[in-house]
Amino acid sequence: MVMEGNETTTGATQSHKRRLLLVVNPVASSVSSRLTSLAVSALSSRFEVHEEITDGPGHASQLASEAADRGMDAVVTFGGDGTANEAANGLAHSDIPLTCLPGGSANVYCGVIGAPRDLGGAVRHLLQRADSWTSRSVDAGTVNGRRFLFTSGAGLDAKILEGVDARPDLKRRWRQWWFVTHAAHVMAKEYAVSPPRVRVLGTKDVEGIAVVVQNGRPWTYFGQRPMTVSTEAHLDDGTLAATVVGHPRPWDYLPIGWRIFSGRGTEGHSRIRSLAAPDFCIEPIDSPLIDVHVDGDHIGAFERAEYSVIPGALNLLG
Repeated sequence: MVMEGNETTTGATQSHKRRLLLVVNPVASSVSSRLTSLAVSALSSRFEVHEEITDGPGHASQLASEAADRGMDAVVTFGGDGTANEAANGLAHSDIPLTCLPGGSANVYCGVIGAPRDLGGAVRHLLQRADSWTSRSVDAGTVNGRRFLFTSGAGLDAKILEGVDARPDLKRRWRQWWFVTHAAHVMAKEYAVSPPRVRVLGTKDVEGIAVVVQNGRPWTYFGQRPMTVSTEAHLDDGTLAATVVGHPRPWDYLPIGWRIFSGRGTEGHSRIRSLAAPDFCIEPIDSPLIDVHVDGDHIGAFERAEYSVIPGALNLLG
């Protein structure tokens, strides 16, 4: 075994196949029994694959937490970003590496870690790891004790995702267009005139209607196009990048949206404030609770959202 910086490389001259725990979310947007069978068949040519089907929220976390006791060499999720998030939380006290196959509507984390966002490419990418087994350590963010992989948010974007998650049928059918449609509805109904505000407490107090917290980039994808909020978010720099959206005027939304869509990022816009810190707190101003999401999944409303980063908390395969 050779150590190179924060990357671990293990020689591939082994007589046995490495053991993969494949955690499959059957209700994810792009998962089917046929595609699962094809993925398992392809991976079984180089790995010993142990397939597990999740039966509800939290099950992926439980399965991942059992990986070490079952002698697994890696955990592979086949689902969306929420499935990867659950598995990462299950690996909180393990050095077993994680990777993902794209089975959701956006599959952002695949792009964040440099893996293909199409299933065929991702399977081929993983098969190549059989001859070049490497892992690298990256940071994980936490909010109120829940880990997240690449993004979290409080306020407007979390409120939008609450409604998006409430209709999984539309999310599966319309994908990013369902997000856009529901976002326009929430903004027109609840945020057009007197939007509820939040306050970030940390190195400096900042107020706004939403806070996007990133541990990596891009923020999300619109189809194949990466959407960039912060250009300063990194997986391994020991900080979280927080982008605070002030109270935009109606004519501000178009240029902010263009900055995100074009990849420039929102830094520099007069209605945006950016900060980077290892920890900070967000609290509501105009209501008793604040909506929060992690990696695209709404997790509830809280009196406070306590954020921190855990350096090197997660091992990634390849």
